[in-house]
Amino acid sequence: MEGDVSDPSTPPAQYTKSLIIDCLQAVTDADADAEAGGWVRGFSRAVRLEVGSQGVDTIESAISLLPFHGFSPFIKSLHVSFCAVPSSQVFGLILSFPLLEDPNVFGHNSPIDNSDGVSAIVQTSSPPMTGSLRLFRLGGIGSVARWLSSVPGGIHFRKLALKWCIEEDLLLTTALVERCSHALESLEIGCEILGTHVRYLHPHR
Repeated sequence: MEGDVSDPSTPPAQYTKSLIIDCLQAVTDADADAEAGGWVRGFSRAVRLEVGSQGVDTIESAISLLPFHGFSPFIKSLHVSFCAVPSSQVFGLILSFPLLEDPNVFGHNSPIDNSDGVSAIVQTSSPPMTGSLRLFRLGGIGSVARWLSSVPGGIHFRKLALKWCIEEDLLLTTALVERCSHALESLEIGCEILGTHVRYLHPHR
């Protein structure tokens, strides 16, 4: 931590390392306001972001992750829990952080179509993503998994924890595992429908 937190010219946001937002509607509404808009970007030194919308389940809520895209170039850990957010926005959020290592995505049952095309941003290179990936699919993150398996430069996760609710998504698991098999040290797979749970560990080679 640098500087003096008592100095009014240095807002507390500059010293925040973890930003946790559990009401996306409030952020969306605030950023639509010309006077309050853009306050998220004041937390430009955060290294961890946790954002959720599990309490929202209608299209009319107009939830958006766009205010968070790239707001801090230092983000290494990302936790997203969403219900009524297009999966392209989730994937776009992941790609907007150049140093991201550990993305965690929890998808809840959603009334909207999450197979909504491509990411809202264009990124020439992907984040390193060399830590852990956790995908918990309770609805809506199948597209995120497919996009992750084909990002430019590949993915290099050392740990994968994947949980699905429909059997077809096991094919996505295979694709993700193959993409990071050169770096993978720990793999955990769960499928609620099948009632199966697999855990596989091997030393890094």
